[in-house]
Amino acid sequence: MRRILPGRIRDTLYLSKLLASYLNVLQQAPIQASLRLISHDARIPEHILELLAQAHLNMEQLKDITPEDFHIVFSNIMFRFPTVKIWETRGGELFFEF
Repeated sequence: MRRILPGRIRDTLYLSKLLASYLNVLQQAPIQASLRLISHDARIPEHILELLAQAHLNMEQLKDITPEDFHIVFSNIMFRFPTVKIWETRGGELFFEF
């Protein structure tokens, strides 16, 4: 397995999928952080989180989004939830460690 550090990734399609998975895991994990709570703690509007997490579903949106947009979002969220680490298995599956 290798550790995923979103700040080093430049592929916006991958970052969007990663953000969607990350938000989903935070909401379903024992901490049960709702999107509203994540938005409040990270100081990022909910609609921005939703837009970035769903951008991989609409390729037209991705052309206007830069990797730095994702980097800011990930750094703000990861600062608030530092115990959640992202790993990728050799098969390419994501694993979230709490």
